Amino acid sequence: MIFFCCCNSDRKPAMVIIDYTFDNGWSHSYSIKIYNDGKAYLKKSTLKTDRIYVNNHLNIADLKGLVDSLIVAKINAKYEDAHLQDGSSFNALVYDNKGGVSNYYVYGDKPPELLNKLKHYAFISLKQKGWYELKDTIITFTSVTNFKITPKIDTNIRFLPPKPDIE
Repeated sequence: MIFFCCCNSDRKPAMVIIDYTFDNGWSHSYSIKIYNDGKAYLKKSTLKTDRIYVNNHLNIADLKGLVDSLIVAKINAKYEDAHLQDGSSFNALVYDNKGGVSNYYVYGDKPPELLNKLKHYAFISLKQKGWYELKDTIITFTSVTNFKITPKIDTNIRFLPPKPDIE
């Protein structure tokens, strides 16, 4: 006889709330992916190493309110400071409850307040307790895909050769 077991669970799979990548423009970057159940993955990168961490109990109460505000806000998806060289930047994918996604890219320090709050939340999340390093693990951070980490080049600078010595 073959028995079939069926488990009926009201538990929904965890959904991503944000997928965020930050680059300081020089030596380090990090990516963080946070789920609606409080689980999060973190990838810290330096010029020499990449490390992956997990936290199963991240405090996401403030994040949920911030995401709700971002979803209804009428802000641009891209902010770039054209006069800044080698500045910090971040790319954030923000998911609503229905699976819709909003993508925000910021280069420099002049985004709207809501995006500054998102940047601050991601940074504070790194400092929360409960991060454990994972070995031999690959996590895909969509916010890294097509994220240009190269510094902007000011094309308004012109080279003027020195004047020749005339005697």
